[in-house]
Amino acid sequence: MTAHSNNATTHPALSALRPPAWLGAEAGERLVERLEYLRHTPARIVWVGEGTAWADSLATRYPNAACCGYRPDETPAGSAPLSPSDAACDDSFLARLKKRFAKDKRKSATVSFRTADPLHLPEEPGGIDLFFSNLLLYRAADPTQLLAAWQPLLAEDAPLFFATLGPDTLKELKAALACDSAPPWPPFLDMHDLGDILVRLRYAEPVMDMQMLTVRYERPETLRTDWGPWLGLDAAERINAIPFPFTLTVELVFGHAWRVTRLAQPQQDPRAPRPIVWQPRPGKPQEPTTPQ
Repeated sequence: MTAHSNNATTHPALSALRPPAWLGAEAGERLVERLEYLRHTPARIVWVGEGTAWADSLATRYPNAACCGYRPDETPAGSAPLSPSDAACDDSFLARLKKRFAKDKRKSATVSFRTADPLHLPEEPGGIDLFFSNLLLYRAADPTQLLAAWQPLLAEDAPLFFATLGPDTLKELKAALACDSAPPWPPFLDMHDLGDILVRLRYAEPVMDMQMLTVRYERPETLRTDWGPWLGLDAAERINAIPFPFTLTVELVFGHAWRVTRLAQPQQDPRAPRPIVWQPRPGKPQEPTTPQ
């Protein structure tokens, strides 16, 4: 099960345009699938972003790890910022004991979410063994700041995994709207640009890939539920002008890289480029559907 804290407001550094709940869950589950070949047993797992069910899947995969999730929200005015000790989720002796002696480790461990500024997570430097960001980077005006802020929190040789939205996201909806009246949307960076950012920040062995999801909407009500906030105050009018059924594309961009503090070649020019692995997803992309 998952516990939540809901007493916060959207952080001003982030766009308020969040993805539909089903998309956060879908992207999170696909992030967890990427751990299948990871030979790394984390003691502490931290993630920030969207989705809850996928976080339970992650906790089940690593039942003995201390797990903590952060909502990308600002601490309410007048509240003291969380300290690393106050913010530790599922890191107590009792929590570890319950996980260690659970009779059925296939069941999901309890996962708690806290609220925190994603640029200033209340975590000890070098204390995170596995870090996830789920559908958060696209909401940042400058994702470089987030990726740079998270790097010192990673332990030596610890990986960072993330999922974000790529530039083909909602391309059909953009085309259906008048260009001069379309509301401002967050920039969707190409996976190559994100890979370049990881290299500049000196993350090691970055791997990038993407998947296209196709969603078919039979009724305007469902489209309005999922993407109405993205269309502004006149969302109903905009959506009613679209012919249905209507098909949308969502581009999911995935990436992972490692924090390596020991340089294998100290004499190497730090500005020299390092290789990025572009890893296309084999096979036909899956097509999750929303409730009709």
